[in-house]
Amino acid sequence: MADIRTELKTINKMRGHPESHIDVEGDGCYNNPLYSGIGKTPFQPATQSCYVVVENMTDKKLVINLVTKNKLCSHGKDHSNENINKKNCKCTQNLQMVESIGNEQRSASESLSKLYSEGFEVRHITTDPDSSAYRAAEQLASNYNSKVTPEHLIDTRHFSDNHRKQIKKNEILTSLMPARTKKQREDLIGRFALDLSQRCHAEYKSALKHCDGNFQTFKRKLSHTVDAIILCYQSKHCICKRNSFVCKGIEDPWINKSIYLPKTFKLNLTLKQQSELRKCINYRLGPKELERTKLGTNTQKSECVNRIIRRSLPRSNTFSKNFQGRANSAVSSANHGPGVDWDRKAQERKGGVAPAYSKKKAAIFLACMCSGILQTQYERFKAYDHNGGTKVIIIIEHDGSKKKTNSVRPPLEDKSKLRILYEDSDDERDEYCDDPADAT
Repeated sequence: MADIRTELKTINKMRGHPESHIDVEGDGCYNNPLYSGIGKTPFQPATQSCYVVVENMTDKKLVINLVTKNKLCSHGKDHSNENINKKNCKCTQNLQMVESIGNEQRSASESLSKLYSEGFEVRHITTDPDSSAYRAAEQLASNYNSKVTPEHLIDTRHFSDNHRKQIKKNEILTSLMPARTKKQREDLIGRFALDLSQRCHAEYKSALKHCDGNFQTFKRKLSHTVDAIILCYQSKHCICKRNSFVCKGIEDPWINKSIYLPKTFKLNLTLKQQSELRKCINYRLGPKELERTKLGTNTQKSECVNRIIRRSLPRSNTFSKNFQGRANSAVSSANHGPGVDWDRKAQERKGGVAPAYSKKKAAIFLACMCSGILQTQYERFKAYDHNGGTKVIIIIEHDGSKKKTNSVRPPLEDKSKLRILYEDSDDERDEYCDDPADAT
């Protein structure tokens, strides 16, 4: 990750931008959902957390820093002794049990301080709408006397989801739905909420592309789009062609493309009711909201990395001792890809085989991983080649369970040396090949 941060400075220099300026996004994950303890315990159910910071400067969106918090220690019994200083273990606990593990501001502060200490200055930080991580960036910018004030941007996907929920909970709009019974109106408002939130996001994305970075024009055009949306749902398309980016008027109205509402859907609104609908639309397309989403950034890559971490740290198991190592290994895999990451780690060690695996297992592991058929969350596995062909059966064993996967190894574009082991009941032999598809 240090090399990636250095490379970002080089990229900024080549683009003609200040080397220290950087755009980031951040998100955290926990070994147990924080909301799962509501009504059951006064404590937070999570004991381990990871907070990732991803750069938003390139299309790759690589992880540039990781902060792990762990309330557990494999030698926890030593902590209860009176003389704790005499325990001869390396404690893995870096957060006390009484502290809040859901404090993203603290984790973000620890992560971003690493960037500021290396001379970076955060220009934009994208987080979830309910996150307090941006306050850490503002505080650090003040502490380091940064010339750049961090600007907080919110994730467009989560914002659209919040918009949908806000529309669905609106009782006035529910009463306006063209349906006879209460149950039908509740069903229709749910579909209307999906359609309106999708419509607002489609208008936003089209306007962002149309205005090509001119934010003042972007805001001005979308202010007229709000009026077009209100009239459009009343089947009045008189200004749609001029002010809407996704509705082409009576010839090709938005409602015909909707997958949630019938083509006959129509609202009959008074001026007061139009004002209520305008409030719901301005929740997403208002001037202040557009200011907070002006770059169209989101935290999807951060959440993707969090899912990769969950693969290495499944909720079914608790890794109190090697939690940090597994998390860092998952982030390395997310940055470089599993095959490249394994090869890079192997080259750094003598003999080319990681000490965590035997020579035989390492060969099988590398062959199966490059074939794209290995589920890396399992620790023990076997690979068999049937009748000298390319079809492989992987038998994965973990905690007494067995899973079987059939796949065909695809050819690789790059000629690379792969060590593939053929194993049967009579003999074992190692061979080398340039392409796993050529192995027989």
